[in-house]
Amino acid sequence: MTELLLIILLLILNGVFAMAEIAIVSAKKARMMERAEKGSSGARLALKLAENPERFLSTVQIGITLVGVLAGAFGGASLAGYVTPWLKELPWLAGHEEQVAFGLVVAFITYLSLIIGELVPKSLALRNAEGIACAMAGPMDWLSRVGSPLVWVLELSTRALMRFFGKSQAPSGPTTAEVEVLLREGLITGNVRHEESELVEGVFDLRELKAEEIMRPKPKVIFLHLDDTAASAAEALGEGSRQVVFPVYGDSRDHVVGMVSLRALFLSVAGGKTPTVSELMSEPVFVSDNQPALTLLEELRNAPHHAAMVADEFGIVRGLVTIEDLAEEIVGDLTANRQDGSSAAQVRETGPQS
Repeated sequence: MTELLLIILLLILNGVFAMAEIAIVSAKKARMMERAEKGSSGARLALKLAENPERFLSTVQIGITLVGVLAGAFGGASLAGYVTPWLKELPWLAGHEEQVAFGLVVAFITYLSLIIGELVPKSLALRNAEGIACAMAGPMDWLSRVGSPLVWVLELSTRALMRFFGKSQAPSGPTTAEVEVLLREGLITGNVRHEESELVEGVFDLRELKAEEIMRPKPKVIFLHLDDTAASAAEALGEGSRQVVFPVYGDSRDHVVGMVSLRALFLSVAGGKTPTVSELMSEPVFVSDNQPALTLLEELRNAPHHAAMVADEFGIVRGLVTIEDLAEEIVGDLTANRQDGSSAAQVRETGPQS
C-alpha cells in the first residue's frame, strides 16, 4: 500500500499550501506589523508576500497543481487494482468490477483531499492566521524564488486579465465600517472597554458634523462690549461661567471686533490693573456655519484662545465654537459633574444692549 501512503503524504502537502494561502491572506496587517517591529523575520516576509498577492497566489497554485497531478498519477488505476479483487466476489458486479473500483478510489481520494488537503488546514489557518503566516512565509518565499519563471508568467497573465475587471487593487486600509465592526467584536469579547468604544465612535461621528451643529448658539453666548473694564466684566461673569472665551463687540453683536479669555480678565484684575476689554482682546477668527468639524478642529487648534465665531454666508454671527465644544462631541459633557451652579452666568451680558 505504498501508493496509498504516498497519496496521503501528497494530500498533506496540498493542505500545507492551502493553510499557507489562507493564513497569509487573512492575517491582520496590524498584528503582522507589530510582530515585524519586534524582529520577526517571518512576519516581514508575510507582509512582503501579502503586498504582491498575484505572485504569492501563483506560487501556491503551482504547488497545489503539482500535488494534484502527482496524486492523480499515483491514485486512480493503481489503487483500483487493490480494490478490484474484492469486488469480484460480488456476483452482481460481474464485468463492472474495474469501473466500480476506480469510482470508489476516486471518491475516497476526493474525500481525503477535502478533509486533509482543504478543510482542516484552512480551519487551522483561520484559528491562528498570524502565527501560521509567520511560519509559512519563509518556505513560500523560497518556492516563489525557485519557480520564479513560471510564477512570473502566471502573475503577468493574472494581472493582464484583471484589467478587464477594473481596479486591480482593493483598498489597503480598513474602512470605517470595518473598524466599527471590530469595535463591536472587541466589546463582545472584552478586549475593548465600553469607554474606549464610545471614544472612537465619537471621533467617527465628528466627521458627519458641521460647525452650526457644534457651536453655542448666539442667544446663549455672553458678549462683552469693547468699552467694558476688565474689573466690571469679571465681576459680572463670576467664577461659575461655563463660557471661558468671550466675543467683544462694538456697534452690535453682529459686529464682533475681538475675543478675550476669562483667564485674561481675572489675571488683569488680580494684578491690580483696570484696562478695558479692548486692551486685552485679540483678533477674532470667523468660520463658516457649514464648515466640517474635522477641518474646524484643525483651525481651532491654531486659533487664539482655540475659539472662533460662526457666521453664515452673509456674515451674520450665528454663534461661538471652541475646541472644548468639539471635545464634548467626542467624550460627552465635560461639565456634567460640576457642583458650582455654573449655568447661572450663561445668559448674562455686559455692555449696552443693542
